[in-house]
Amino acid sequence: MFIRAELKQRAKDSIHRNIWIVIGTFLVFSLLTSSNFGTVVNLETGQYYFRMGLGDYYVISLDFITVAISTSLAVIISLLTLAYSIFISNPLKVGMNRFFVENRQEPRRFEVLFSMFTSKTYLNVVKIMLLRDIYTFLWTLLFVIPGIYKAYQYYMIPYILAENPNMDSSEVFEMTKMLTKGVKLDIFILEISFLPWYLLGIVTCGLALFYVTPYQEATLCEAYIFLRDKAIDDGYLAPIDDESEVETEYVEPTIEDLH
Repeated sequence: MFIRAELKQRAKDSIHRNIWIVIGTFLVFSLLTSSNFGTVVNLETGQYYFRMGLGDYYVISLDFITVAISTSLAVIISLLTLAYSIFISNPLKVGMNRFFVENRQEPRRFEVLFSMFTSKTYLNVVKIMLLRDIYTFLWTLLFVIPGIYKAYQYYMIPYILAENPNMDSSEVFEMTKMLTKGVKLDIFILEISFLPWYLLGIVTCGLALFYVTPYQEATLCEAYIFLRDKAIDDGYLAPIDDESEVETEYVEPTIEDLH
């Protein structure tokens, strides 16, 4: 469907115009979305391991804490982790995609990463991203393959929300299905084409990853733009002119269009 070399070249052109802000923005995003809580109980040694954020595990002997309390604490920490993912990580993912989409036109500042939190559409973004995660999880419960298929079918949701944070959930899901129809394998191949770059990151003790990961994200953004523009040319999407940004309006395809 799309030519990977062209997408990667466009991505390079985009990030090189604003290289340090791009790297810094992705670094901030990675730090904020990598924070996590963790608990492990070792019944053989009688020790309780607890971690908050990116630090080391703290060891607490079970002699000083009951199993009931440790289990309750583990549940609370799991709920906090889930809440962080829903209300912080997911909106940050949409904000990061918005940064890369807008950075294509002109250099953007890293504050765009937090744009969903200052938007009136924050709760709509949270809701739709949560629905995406729930649907993907439920499909994964059936078999692994349907879960992977749905993950790629819903792949463009964060990009769609980056440009259209106020779009209705039903329209977002219909739009991502339309954009990824027939190109799911192409997206997968585009992702794994960066494997040699990540091997380079290992060889350089992770230093190359500061460039590779933003480069990959910018390339995936170019894939979305390519599919979006093609859908506009084919009449499936209608651009909406706005003073500050360009959004897209989903057009329900007819039966003849689908065939």
